[in-house]
Amino acid sequence: MGEVLKYEAFFGTLFFMNPEERKLLEETYELVKENNSILRGMRRSAQLQTAMKILYWAVILITAYYSYVLIQPYLNMVQGLNDKAQSSLDTIQNYGNMLQGL
Repeated sequence: MGEVLKYEAFFGTLFFMNPEERKLLEETYELVKENNSILRGMRRSAQLQTAMKILYWAVILITAYYSYVLIQPYLNMVQGLNDKAQSSLDTIQNYGNMLQGL
């Protein structure tokens, strides 16, 4: 019964509106349509901005990873040289200690 009353009240107000109220309702409807299109554009812009941020960070991370992969052999070579230099210094220090013990 409540639905019937809502239906009759809705159509009753539409059919028995004065011209000023009808004009106001039509202006409101046009504003709502314009507002909806603006909001859809804002949502689309926000989604595009999010996608671009993800792409930006993906490019940065992938570039950093492949840079490390390309530089890694050289880093290993430098680390090996450092280890050899350290062992040479340890050997010299041991000889120095042996000479002091004589």
